[in-house]
Amino acid sequence: MLFKDEDVDLCEAHIINKAFRDSPKNWTVQRKDIDNFYGAHFESDFVDIQYVGKLSPEQMVVDKHTASKFRPEIYCEGERVDYYPARGPIPKNHTGLALETDIGTVNLGLKISTDTAGSLPLNSWQIVVEKDLRLAALVTLIKSAYLTLFELLGYRYALSASGRFVGKTILGEFFENAHSLPRQDVLTKALAHFQEFRNLVRPEERSIRLYRADRKLMILRDIATGPLGVRSFCPRP
Repeated sequence: MLFKDEDVDLCEAHIINKAFRDSPKNWTVQRKDIDNFYGAHFESDFVDIQYVGKLSPEQMVVDKHTASKFRPEIYCEGERVDYYPARGPIPKNHTGLALETDIGTVNLGLKISTDTAGSLPLNSWQIVVEKDLRLAALVTLIKSAYLTLFELLGYRYALSASGRFVGKTILGEFFENAHSLPRQDVLTKALAHFQEFRNLVRPEERSIRLYRADRKLMILRDIATGPLGVRSFCPRP
């Protein structure tokens, strides 16, 4: 990506993050520092998308893994009510709650008095689960697309105009400018850098498969309706 011949550590860069359950484990070679940078700041958040829609908000509070990932919030009449896992007696000015779901039960301490909580109607309570994954998704999918084409086509793609644009201009230059910054500064800088490339990624509900006829021709195919497009790669003269 950097187009620099440096003595650095290499690694097995998984094209699809291996944290995705049942994902293919295809990998290609990449600089370890670049892979770790994008993994720590973007892919580590993007993998949380696999839990969206799998559990109800109540279940996400009960499940320790998703609770730590998404940090669900409890609201009553539009106001947030702070809470904590109740592992013993709770203060008298707090309210105990046993949240029961079909995957288990968790005891919570609500930072609201019992009298106040008891006076409020049940339909005024709600659990809100929100996490903005747009930036993480954009960056991760651009990187995955680059690694996919590199794995399929090798340096024919990496040294092409489009390969240099995605690999060096989009990903490589951002790494060079941001790899030494604190995480929050990386994310702030990423918003500005990747903004102009947002149209490179779009949601797609259709089932699409990429076929490689050979190392010079790829076919993008909608499984239901047929081919969507063909792209050829010609060797340099």
